[in-house]
Amino acid sequence: MAYHDYLLRISTRFRALFDEISANYNFDLGDEFEIATCRALDQMLPRRFCVCRGFVVTADDQVVGDDIIIYDRNFPTLRFLTHGDFSKKEEIPIEAVYAYIEAKHTLRLRSAGGDKSNVIKAISQVAAVKGLPRAEVTVGELDPYFPMPFVAPRRQGWPDSVNRIYGAVFARRVDVSYTEYSDAFGAAIKDAPAVVTKDVFPDLIVAGEDLVMLPYLPRPNGRPVMFPFLQHDNALGLFRVPGFAFAIGLCSLMYALDTMRLGRLQWQPLIDDALSERPVQG
Repeated sequence: MAYHDYLLRISTRFRALFDEISANYNFDLGDEFEIATCRALDQMLPRRFCVCRGFVVTADDQVVGDDIIIYDRNFPTLRFLTHGDFSKKEEIPIEAVYAYIEAKHTLRLRSAGGDKSNVIKAISQVAAVKGLPRAEVTVGELDPYFPMPFVAPRRQGWPDSVNRIYGAVFARRVDVSYTEYSDAFGAAIKDAPAVVTKDVFPDLIVAGEDLVMLPYLPRPNGRPVMFPFLQHDNALGLFRVPGFAFAIGLCSLMYALDTMRLGRLQWQPLIDDALSERPVQG
């Protein structure tokens, strides 16, 4: 395997981290799997990325999210919490956000679309974050403060901007078999057309250790072409990868992070708000 069995080592490390964390946490209780996933990502991602639980906030005070956020260490957070304290929830300006992840201990599909299914909620949370407005950083842009007219060529299926938020669902387990998954997943989301629009649908779904859904372009001969941000007029493919789903998910996430270029914080609205006339406090 490439890079001296890199994928195997990631898979082994991920499993070891979850086993280690599960000795101290009960994953069946609410936030525990989120915290465990944060700890695993924090140990495995490059140091320029920060991981937290919390909310994404826009300059006009829209607040969405409530799960795992990967953001740029060089941007200020809004609550100034201690880095690495995953028990508390941070607020992250949207311009700093690389990725948003919904973490589920078990992805429940047996009651497709019903009260017991958590799929629609997970996808809805991802969709809400991906649907937030933020200024685009276009392909070929050299400086976010001084946009250049240069337009880089775009390959088929690749996005025009390089700061699209990456959205994912990570589930440690799924309650159906591989042969049932595709039909059950489709049934679970069939009644939620607003959730599954191509622009805000998750870019990655890890369904236990053996199943992963990724966007791809089919090729008549050979393996499909995979790229984290292929536009979703291309299919999300379901792949059975026994034992490697988390490793492939993490590699796809890091691939996305490596291709992203963030813009800038909206400083002018902050300054304008501070300079605007305010009532005198008595």
